Amino acid sequence: RAWRQGRYPEGHWRHDELALYEAECLMTTGRAAEATRRIAALQGRIDPGLMPLASRLMRESTRD
Repeated sequence: RAWRQGRYPEGHWRHDELALYEAECLMTTGRAAEATRRIAALQGRIDPGLMPLASRLMRESTRD
């Protein structure tokens, strides 16, 4: 996280990519609600190339 923050300017898509991977980690540790909040915070600004990952994570986070 610190490396990306130093390397890429605020708002760069790489920060959103990291947030999605962090959300994926949260889901694998049983923290789906927190993952869903993080993904939802990215909606509307996410790079189109990251949409498949974001969509998959949203589907997985809302499974029963």
